[in-house]
Amino acid sequence: MQRQDQPPASSDAATTQPLKVLPNLDIVATGDVPAADRLFLSAYAKQTADHVWTVVIECADPAIAVLIAHDRTSARRATRSATGTSPSRPIKN
Repeated sequence: MQRQDQPPASSDAATTQPLKVLPNLDIVATGDVPAADRLFLSAYAKQTADHVWTVVIECADPAIAVLIAHDRTSARRATRSATGTSPSRPIKN
């Protein structure tokens, strides 16, 4: 018997998430995205397609930018720009 203050146990919890983050930091809408989530995404990501957003990460500290650019894991996803570190692929406006 389940207590009333506990949510129902369901294996569908993971499959009902409307957003999925890919390894390249793209965020894909796999379902209906609530307005609040769209607003949050617009603040921190750039919409690159109807159901895809790209997280834009910029580093303001030059020393940290050098560390990120030379790190084995992050170097293939980031490039050094004149002002810091930015995504390795251009973002379409």
